Amino acid sequence: MSAPQLQAMPQLGYAPQMPAVPQMQQAAPATVPESRPTPPTNTVEIKAPMVGTFYRAPSPDAESYVRVGDVIEPGRVLCIIEAMKLMNEIEAEIKGRIVDIVAENALPVEFGQVMFQWTNVHKSSRCQSR
Repeated sequence: MSAPQLQAMPQLGYAPQMPAVPQMQQAAPATVPESRPTPPTNTVEIKAPMVGTFYRAPSPDAESYVRVGDVIEPGRVLCIIEAMKLMNEIEAEIKGRIVDIVAENALPVEFGQVMFQWTNVHKSSRCQSR
């Protein structure tokens, strides 16, 4: 018995086609977040003392603890941070006027995240709370 003969495959006149690669769509330009007014240079940042959910009011239908422009005395509740199902009232430690509320209601805050910006109010100031 003789060995089988191998025959050469005929050459194809074309190269196999690769599937088309879908074109990447360019992402839409990032939207510019709402610009906040630039606070005065003498502002103090009030930062979150813990991780949790930031709430501006004690309940959804209640008034906010504070508003922009309010003059706050030490000991006044500024907000609540819910952490592990515990509601922690965050109180002011110094007297000041709220310039901006940076944290968003009912959204998470991280430890050290800025929640409020305010300016110091000297004890001799005659500003009244709203």
